[in-house]
Amino acid sequence: MRISRYQHIRSRLIDLHAQLSLQPYQIYLPRQFLYTLDELDEIERVSFDGGNYDKGELTRPQLHQFTVADLIDIIPNLDKPGRMGYKTPNRDSIIIYESVQEYISLWCEIISQCPEYSHPPLEELYGLEGVAKWAYYTYADAKAYVTYKEEKNQMAQTYRDPIVNVLMALSTGGKLGNGQQEESFISHLDLLMEKSAQLRQQHQWNIVDQQNFLSL
Repeated sequence: MRISRYQHIRSRLIDLHAQLSLQPYQIYLPRQFLYTLDELDEIERVSFDGGNYDKGELTRPQLHQFTVADLIDIIPNLDKPGRMGYKTPNRDSIIIYESVQEYISLWCEIISQCPEYSHPPLEELYGLEGVAKWAYYTYADAKAYVTYKEEKNQMAQTYRDPIVNVLMALSTGGKLGNGQQEESFISHLDLLMEKSAQLRQQHQWNIVDQQNFLSL
């Protein structure tokens, strides 16, 4: 890896780390998923005034402010992705998913090409990848919609005549926005592990070949 590339990656990782750690997002989530099962068992079921405990207080979605760093610990408590939602999904799901994926992919590039440099534990990166997997639940549709709107607006600005707009849409097969978003979730960490395994296997084969050659 060239020094200029490493310096660029390092600078970008610093910016992304600050964003993932400090940028809050408004997210709806029932309070029950902020606790472990043991903590839920210990919650007092009677209110302070002696009345019955309101179960809805735990199960009703409420608006919270979470950073991506907060979500790492919350997501394993969810029984399904739809339990947690965004106040502004078409914006926040895209920002969260793409920033997490970029952060992980840059670290994978360093791990792959500069293994002598220090890097976060893979367990930590896999925990962060859990956020990207959750975000993808909304990201795929949000990205397609936003891309479609952007291309439609761009087309409207370029071709003011409505008839021309229709002809342009027909010429693209009505596929505005298609191909602009990932069709399925991509695990950069799994790809890194697969590449590492292939390299180890190739190295073992090379050793066997050398031993066979020396035995001739």
